[in-house]
Amino acid sequence: MSDFIEKFNKTSDLEEKLLQSLALFWEPIAANDIQKLLKVLGIRTPDGKIYPIQYITTLRNSLINKGLLHHFKEPWGSGYQIFDDKDKEFLTREIFKEDWFDEWIQTIQREFSLDDYKNLYWIRDLKKFRILRDYRLSIYQKNFGAMQMLFKQIVENDIIEKSGEMLVNIFSNPFQKDFLSEFEAAFQAQIIPNLLENSIEKLEPTNEIWEFVTERNLQIVPVIKSIKAEELIFRGKWAEAKKLIGEPETYGEIISSATIAFLEKDYEKSVHFFEACIKLWKQIYSKKKGFPDEWQFFLYGLALYKTNADKFHKFAEDYSVFALKNYPHSGVYRALNAVSYFLKNQDNLAQIAFSQMLENDFHTQFLRMMTAAIVPILKTPTNARSFAQTCRASGYKWILFEIANLLKNKGDASFEGDFETLREELKFEPVGNLIPRLEDWERALNTLEMIAVRGATKNESKAKIDETRIAWLIDFA
Repeated sequence: MSDFIEKFNKTSDLEEKLLQSLALFWEPIAANDIQKLLKVLGIRTPDGKIYPIQYITTLRNSLINKGLLHHFKEPWGSGYQIFDDKDKEFLTREIFKEDWFDEWIQTIQREFSLDDYKNLYWIRDLKKFRILRDYRLSIYQKNFGAMQMLFKQIVENDIIEKSGEMLVNIFSNPFQKDFLSEFEAAFQAQIIPNLLENSIEKLEPTNEIWEFVTERNLQIVPVIKSIKAEELIFRGKWAEAKKLIGEPETYGEIISSATIAFLEKDYEKSVHFFEACIKLWKQIYSKKKGFPDEWQFFLYGLALYKTNADKFHKFAEDYSVFALKNYPHSGVYRALNAVSYFLKNQDNLAQIAFSQMLENDFHTQFLRMMTAAIVPILKTPTNARSFAQTCRASGYKWILFEIANLLKNKGDASFEGDFETLREELKFEPVGNLIPRLEDWERALNTLEMIAVRGATKNESKAKIDETRIAWLIDFA
């Protein structure tokens, strides 16, 4: 039971009704509108009178002090609302079967209408709140016509990402199997990928969702199939993922095939698949240049390194330039930069790039672990052990293997048992050991050679440089 639910269970009848009405209202509500909300919903004093504003102010402050209500400060002003959207869904489910549920929705939509903000550009954020609110309520009412109309407005107002988060909250925590069963297969196929990605991101069990997928025969949906393949890869079941994919056709299937080829040490094949992904991505999004923001493209960089080191460094530079403009918070290009800088003996820059991997999402954390293992000058991430424990509990064997390898290389034996067991089971050398450890003089020599190659003229090949070079001056001082 969450902290919010424990506190909610101790509220008075009036506090309970107010919080339930705010859950349906969804957007932050101005102080003077709380009285109006209670009035239009017919929530009155025991003797049938409207609650005075002074009493509502006291009630509101009490809920804030109890941690059940939050004061939001928005560009358009201040407002009050339940802090966590997941708690709003809990309250909505509590009243979903009540006789007055539909009546409350109709009243809220009438008295606090979307049309209030139809032509007011300066409060467009409030308009977006109400579009999302009405879309959410149309789902609870299973009003498919309204759902389609409102989703069109969601696209027009560029709030697809937020609507996706909202849908996850509606159908999860825990998985709302029975409710989702009431919708058509097409809608289920749209929701399931969001639910799966959310569960994988949080390293939560996915068994119940996959059972639903099988029952509804949704495993044939391409995006769902791709997510299944990715999860199998995280679990160390590469052969099973490969069998599932067969001949890759979709973007998700191709990128999973590229990952599997990399793990099988077929780096040329991996590069081929990754470059097919880039080509397909450009076609889908009508791009002339650039790269997708997928965590797997860190592996593409490493595959390039194993086939052509110069191409790797060029890719790291190009990806960084594109990502800074298009994905400024991405951890992928920073991980690539950290490796590239290290290989060029630019250790300070490598440490800076690594330190800027600030996002705490699942994929960035995984990239952080692999990068720290590949680049020995980097410190072990502080959450390495807790992340490893969570991966162990979730059955994500490949990720656990990489973290155990990182800790082992840093002199921490706390997961050495896992490392040895998984090394035998997976028959695989960790990605973190991809680049052999070099002595300082070897790194210095590599740098000198790189400088010479880059200094060559267009008509001068590396082979020609090697023929004419007699010796390098190496100073061990």
